[in-house]
Amino acid sequence: MKRLLLIFLVACGRDNALVDGDCAPGYELLGGACILSKDAATTDAAEEAPGDATLDVPALDGPPGDAPADAISCDDGLTLCNGTCVDTSSDPFDCGSCGVVCPSLLCQNSKCQGGVPGSFVVIGHDYGASYSAAQAKLLGNALLLSTATNVRVRSYEQYAAAGAVSNVKAILNATAAAASRTVTYTTATTPTDVSPGMSALNTDVLVVYDQSSAPANALAAIGAGWASTISNFGHVGGVVIVLDGAGGAKPQMPALIQSAGVLDVTGDTSITPGTPLDVVAPSDAIGLGVVSPYGAAKRSVYFACNEPNGGTVTYVVEDPANDAGPSQPVVVHKIAP
Repeated sequence: MKRLLLIFLVACGRDNALVDGDCAPGYELLGGACILSKDAATTDAAEEAPGDATLDVPALDGPPGDAPADAISCDDGLTLCNGTCVDTSSDPFDCGSCGVVCPSLLCQNSKCQGGVPGSFVVIGHDYGASYSAAQAKLLGNALLLSTATNVRVRSYEQYAAAGAVSNVKAILNATAAAASRTVTYTTATTPTDVSPGMSALNTDVLVVYDQSSAPANALAAIGAGWASTISNFGHVGGVVIVLDGAGGAKPQMPALIQSAGVLDVTGDTSITPGTPLDVVAPSDAIGLGVVSPYGAAKRSVYFACNEPNGGTVTYVVEDPANDAGPSQPVVVHKIAP
């Protein structure tokens, strides 16, 4: 009997030893031995490893702390944006739709207010037969009105002379390289490549060459078709450069310039090559660093312009000695309306 009791004590341990024929609390007698009861085992396991315990927690539809999607409703006229009801017709951080931030912090009628004015530059040189360093500087300055590191130039070449196109691109490339910039070109060979093909999303600068081979009476209609696109382009910072040398048998560039809304000019007059031209606005962005006077190259013109010098219109270069009497503009820089 003593040997049997000793076996029980060793098998069950002191904590679960038989006491007067019963097991210690938390144990039960099974097959002559005291073993840990099922209820006690479950409790002990939960206490020893609380991270493994399973809790009955209601599931959430979204991340912790977020209310269910159907818990927020907005009054009529308001839109739920990032968890807040806003009026997208006037909220500058959600203007027109969620997440549209107005740079001006002004939103009216669901549209951001304000704009970055662009520039219209009309140059009375075609850069075809010849050009001087001064003329190259004028054209390069016009390109650099764009602040883009990679300037996207839309090049309207439909009726332009190949030599003029080549010379202009060489000047633009050299100017960009000297300013640690680059130029990429989109060639436009039909009027629709400019309108509706052009926008500030794909173009920084529009270059319109002297369309010296255009058929009679063609350019006025082309310009009229561009007017809306060019106006919108200028309103958001676009740069438009138009060149005119009165080239070809049927020169019509003033008609295109006027009908497109670039500048109100009614005619152009050829300048005798070598005529001294004065840079009368050397502090204007187009006139910076241009030597004055400089001689007119072949196929240069001055304009009959109905928009006087002053305000948003700057006569940069003038022909002081022409048959019309007073000085006439050769290069005009206009801030886009």
